Amino acid sequence: MIKYAVITDEISQDINIAASLAKKYNLEGLEIRSVNDRGPHQLTDADISEIKEAMEKNSLECCAISAPLFKCNLNDKEIAEQMEILEKIISLAKKLGTKCIRGFTFFKEEDFETALPKIAEEYKKIIPILEKEDMYVYIESDPSVNASCGETLAKVIEAVGSDRVGGLWDPGNDIYSPEYEKPYPDGYSFMKKFVRHVHIKDAVRNGDNADGVAFGEGEVDFEGQLTALRDDGYDGYIVMETHYRPKSIISDELLLRPQGSDFSSGGYEATDECLEKFCKLANKIFSK
Repeated sequence: MIKYAVITDEISQDINIAASLAKKYNLEGLEIRSVNDRGPHQLTDADISEIKEAMEKNSLECCAISAPLFKCNLNDKEIAEQMEILEKIISLAKKLGTKCIRGFTFFKEEDFETALPKIAEEYKKIIPILEKEDMYVYIESDPSVNASCGETLAKVIEAVGSDRVGGLWDPGNDIYSPEYEKPYPDGYSFMKKFVRHVHIKDAVRNGDNADGVAFGEGEVDFEGQLTALRDDGYDGYIVMETHYRPKSIISDELLLRPQGSDFSSGGYEATDECLEKFCKLANKIFSK
């Protein structure tokens, strides 16, 4: 059964404020990114206790850890640092009761086809860890990394070839991608057999860049996309990742590494608006 969630720092750095907005819209889950100005791999025991209390109070579960795994350069030093991050994220995931960790495909430094076997090799190295810890990594496209659209992301997942590594499909990221593709149906056609987790955001293309807008006001055909997810039997989470602020523009630096109070500023109003629009459309399509 499809469930709805929201990424916490798209609302606030205060987990209680984020959880209360999720409860307002009868969401089932929270996806944890930064809380109290700390990334998921930096959270303290006190932070984790606060998150668990907020989830319990509002009848929410943790659907995923929005980790920055492999959002780095493809070199030995940075990959070693990522292994330390993965260890911390797995510990956090266990404490919060989820098996889902978000990952990326390393910053783009060379041609995609040249980088592809190297990316697959690094993911294959962590598969024994994921199997041992009973965890899954779901890879997301992003304009800054090697797999920036549905077509290239599907190639990475296929090259890794493990059920421990699946796809995190965010159609809005196709609008931001330098290898622009129409999110639905084009990007989704490559990804649909790999989709294990879904983020949603909307945007409009602005030359070689993109600007975040409220859900339903951009270039993503969400009615078509959500209907396709239903018809294709998707039964995971759909998670709001707003990436839009009504009175400001999120800087490129913050979009690259979303975290902290500057990123969350104005997020409550934006996410409130987007969740209202999303829930109206989603409830119609999924008949919840």
